[in-house]
Amino acid sequence: MSAERIVSALSALAMARGGTLDEAQGLVYARLLQESDPGLVERACMALAKEPREEFETLLPSVGAILTRAGVIRTSDTKALAASKLLPLPKVENDEPRYFCADCLDEPSGWRIHQCAGWHALIVDERTTKRLEGLDGRHCGKRTQHGPHSFAEKCHCYQHNPVVAQWNQKHTKH
Repeated sequence: MSAERIVSALSALAMARGGTLDEAQGLVYARLLQESDPGLVERACMALAKEPREEFETLLPSVGAILTRAGVIRTSDTKALAASKLLPLPKVENDEPRYFCADCLDEPSGWRIHQCAGWHALIVDERTTKRLEGLDGRHCGKRTQHGPHSFAEKCHCYQHNPVVAQWNQKHTKH
């Protein structure tokens, strides 16, 4: 089924570029593209079909060119999906800092550091854990005997925090 979709997309690409896909060429391209997502290959072929064919250029772009275009489309889709999950930025009404997430204070890495008081705190009362050095006092969940320690976990807001996304967009290489 996916091979048929790929051959159909290649055939449409060839027609858009002023030619006809021959059977042998279609089989070779389909074999080389068989591990790719057929939907992405179709979209890549459609995008390439809209570009002008240069003089003396082959009927079909190389398999690498099709895969590169499919990769660009996948990256664009991934970014759009991530952006669609973001919630609106907090409104700033005065000089006070506003945080989207009061738990992690919009930490760009998304990690929150917690302090576990150890096994003794679990036995006595889980509510005895204290805030130490500005860290969350929280039991780590281990049910075996252990001493106090710190541990990290991703904040619940990491995938939806627009402040973190904005910071990451500014500070990551494209």
